[in-house]
Amino acid sequence: MKLFKTITSITISAILIVFALNIFYLATLYQSIEHDVRRDVHSAMLDMDVNELWLRTLANTKGKDAQTLYLVDVAQYNRDSLARLDSRISENIIDVNNATGNYIIREMSRQMHSDMDIRSKINLNVIDSLLRTHLAARKINPEYVHVEICDTLGNILVDNPGVKTRDGFDTFDLPLNGFIYRAYLSPLTEQVFNKMRGIIITTFILVLLFATGFWYLLHTIRRMRTIEEMKDDFINNMTHELKTPIAVAYAANDSMLNFDAANDEEKRVSYLNIAMKQLRRLQELVEGILSMSMERRKSMKLNIEDFDLLPLVNEVVASQRLRQEKPVRISVTGQDSLKVRADKTHFINVLNTLIDNSIKYSGDSVDIQITCTNNLMTISDNGIGIPSKSLPYIFDRFYRVPHGSVQNVRGYGIGLYYARQILGKIGYTIKAESKEGRSTTFTIKLSSHEE
Repeated sequence: MKLFKTITSITISAILIVFALNIFYLATLYQSIEHDVRRDVHSAMLDMDVNELWLRTLANTKGKDAQTLYLVDVAQYNRDSLARLDSRISENIIDVNNATGNYIIREMSRQMHSDMDIRSKINLNVIDSLLRTHLAARKINPEYVHVEICDTLGNILVDNPGVKTRDGFDTFDLPLNGFIYRAYLSPLTEQVFNKMRGIIITTFILVLLFATGFWYLLHTIRRMRTIEEMKDDFINNMTHELKTPIAVAYAANDSMLNFDAANDEEKRVSYLNIAMKQLRRLQELVEGILSMSMERRKSMKLNIEDFDLLPLVNEVVASQRLRQEKPVRISVTGQDSLKVRADKTHFINVLNTLIDNSIKYSGDSVDIQITCTNNLMTISDNGIGIPSKSLPYIFDRFYRVPHGSVQNVRGYGIGLYYARQILGKIGYTIKAESKEGRSTTFTIKLSSHEE
């Protein structure tokens, strides 16, 4: 037990360590990708600035029409004109992704701004569209992209009508010749997670599979240990129960053989009754073990036949009344013509098990009601009931309900297991309902069988 707990603790610790390392790895990866994304945004802004200067240069050299296209006031643009503008821009994009040339490009940009900003003003719609285009080329697609012009202190020089609020956005600055391009982008967290999506999903699936496999392994081991403990209890109880009737029957016979008890009629009958009772008990124990053994055989064949249910129930009830040592009242109601299709021998054993349990787990007397209808059969009693926490397990092999003061009731945890398995092989189902301290009801659903 200690070894099992130690192994379990070590394994759980290993899982937690692996999980923590994965979280640390993902956090590090997130920071790295975020850094790359922010670098790409700055690179896109640099490309944006170069292309904007290039477009203004083209506008100045091509004449009034081109100049009119690029130098109209920002407020005069609508969505249709922006769409046309995007197509023009995409044809004139210059790629300046070479990091080693950034310094030269910045210097050229400052000189060009000194000249171009005097001749024509900056079009923020063009800037917005250029930045969005260069971001898309880097597979960055924020929903919100707008640029404003600020002074070196951060004060806004040229307001962008598209900027309704400046809160809740990621901001990026590109210092130029005496002013700053300030870009407002939707938070880039989603963009970072999109780049990490494959790794996150794969890691999550692996951790989930690992944790599920470990949970299933622990669950199986615990269940096997529980079954093993119940089996040991069953063997211990069964060994004791087998010894008891043998010892009592042996003592009764020994008394008659060696102590002249056979000559005393009253003692002889008493000893013979004792021996008979113990041998009957021994027979029940052997039949229970054999029934469980037979049930577990996959090749076990059932002798399925049609028979009247009510006469068979009355026969079982009469047998139970003769065997009990306390007052037992059993009432049977049902249709006389009701027939069932099952293995008669095993069905009798199931009924004996259910009625015997109702009698054993009760007080000084017991009332049992058996009701038979077209597709249901119920066996109800006014016994001690079954705790709700134990109810789901009563049909498990070797399981015995702890009843405290009545724990000395003979039982081996195989009767209800045998009943459910046999009924399942026949095609029937059984369930139990109970109110602790008051009653228990077993319901057998009689399914129809076709030839």
